Amino acid sequence: MAQARTLANYEILDELGQGGMGTVYRARDRVLERIVAVKVLHPTHSPAAAAGGGRFLNEARAIARLSHPAIVAVYEFSDVDPASVFIAMEYVEGVTIEQYVRSVQGENVAPTLDLVAQLLSGLGYAHARGVVHRDIKPSNLLVTRDGRLKITDFGIAKVDSLRHTQTGLMIGTPAYMAPECYSGGGIDQRCDVYSAGVLCYELLSGRRPFGGELTQLIYQICHAPPAALSALRPDLPEFLDRVVAKALAKDPASRYQTAEEFASALSTGRDCLGGSEVGEPRREAYAERAHSADVSPVQVTAPATQLQPPTHAASAPGRSSPTSAQNPPGWSVSDIAEIVRQLTPILGPLAKITVKRAAGQTRHRAELYRILAEELRTEEERKRFLATAPRETRGIGGPPPASVSKPLASIAPATLERAAKILARYIGPIAAVIVKKTAASALDESDFYARLAERIANEHERARCVADLTRPS
Repeated sequence: MAQARTLANYEILDELGQGGMGTVYRARDRVLERIVAVKVLHPTHSPAAAAGGGRFLNEARAIARLSHPAIVAVYEFSDVDPASVFIAMEYVEGVTIEQYVRSVQGENVAPTLDLVAQLLSGLGYAHARGVVHRDIKPSNLLVTRDGRLKITDFGIAKVDSLRHTQTGLMIGTPAYMAPECYSGGGIDQRCDVYSAGVLCYELLSGRRPFGGELTQLIYQICHAPPAALSALRPDLPEFLDRVVAKALAKDPASRYQTAEEFASALSTGRDCLGGSEVGEPRREAYAERAHSADVSPVQVTAPATQLQPPTHAASAPGRSSPTSAQNPPGWSVSDIAEIVRQLTPILGPLAKITVKRAAGQTRHRAELYRILAEELRTEEERKRFLATAPRETRGIGGPPPASVSKPLASIAPATLERAAKILARYIGPIAAVIVKKTAASALDESDFYARLAERIANEHERARCVADLTRPS
């Protein structure tokens, strides 16, 4: 696959990411003229590859029986060529759920609860058709530009009527697995309900309910009560303590019995929120707690492709980050909000992150529009965005200043393209934007790689990324 540019009816455009089982590419269906995602099984002949082939077929069969807005669609499965076994699927242009939640952090909890509701709707649909996902986690949930959630990766799904078992193995991602998965209990839809509860807890609080090395993690999942959400974020509505605690019940019989029950409980409380933001007094209490207490994200034993939990809960007053709710110096809240509104129809959830990062580079409005226009992918998108610009910034659609977008002479275009592909494995589609911006300010190639690695929170994944970037091509 390294040299091939076509696969059956699909023209391979670029690589989206890699995992232990295969590589995912963005491709064009030459017959139906549409963009798809093609997942290709690694063509090795090890026992692990054989198991991967079973998971591959299991994923195709699981999704093929499902048709729901919150579940990625499968178009084709092919094993005609043993060296190029693949699944062609719906291409989802967006970000992972935790990246999306970071982009709206600091406003209110409603966007998070709306996404969890979409997740539960998709899970309820799958459960009614005999499919239990078994690996619900942030990296398997994507959010499109218009805020729609998509469930991906059904490779280890439990499917009624399909004989696909792996005796003696614990299957899933440890931090998101229900207690009965470790104790040998039955696997049913309540395992997905538990995983959805972990996800909801993590997105709202900035940390998972349980952590530590594997044995400690398993003990806590099976025996220890999680800290109440309100103990980590006093600004959260009190009803969430009760709702999420029930989703995380140790005994499956005490948990919500269906995804619909969990969704109904969230909906009832969500209606009480209205559209208001979190109250300022409670926000201040949370900031004081974050400043004085250790509420940093928990690192747990999980697959290397696992994205790390969001870090907003550990941001103390006076500290800032690329995704902080604070505005860059020299910009008012209304200025940033106005430009975000103009860019959102084009970039969707990434608009807020992109505007704030760009605003950190300049205090001049016309220059900011130049930077943002250059980051858009097509001329049509640039024209749409610049048409919304104030009169004094019109006519800036030409080539931006060299300091904004021109890569350093020491960094070749091929190096930038390769770096973007590698970084995308760790942080997703936004990697191309990060590479472009980092190249514009890096001192040399070594500095370029070091700055890219800083975007990865987990130190082990950061080290792997540096090794991948510096490995001779």
